[in-house]
Amino acid sequence: MSCPHCSRSDPEHRFHFAMIRSAFDHWPHDHKFQPMNAEHLRGWLYVEAGHVNTVDLSDASDVTIKAVKAARQVLNPLTYLRMVETKTGLTLVGPRSISKGSCKKSEFRAVQDKVASIIGAVVGVSAEQLVKEKAA
Repeated sequence: MSCPHCSRSDPEHRFHFAMIRSAFDHWPHDHKFQPMNAEHLRGWLYVEAGHVNTVDLSDASDVTIKAVKAARQVLNPLTYLRMVETKTGLTLVGPRSISKGSCKKSEFRAVQDKVASIIGAVVGVSAEQLVKEKAA
């Protein structure tokens, strides 16, 4: 049995990113979310999977362009960001890192399983099959 806190293997890490790149290449043109690139898709997938960081702008007077831009820098300026209206303001939701230093192996695997499930549901082909087809 492997340690859930130890670092994941390089093959797991490579598969994870290959799965997302392959999903981007096969993303349906009629899906409501249209990623700009694989990194944008990765952010969306993590948010859909619930692997997120949030910034609350709970006071409506806090919701300014400057505040949203500052929050975006905190969340990750180069990827997907979802804005959710609340009764008093906004919650900004962005993907959380899966870096080896910030994400335990067990957590990484749970995120990977959710992401693979989302990809399979949207693309209609399992993530494993997409990676195999791309490698062939």
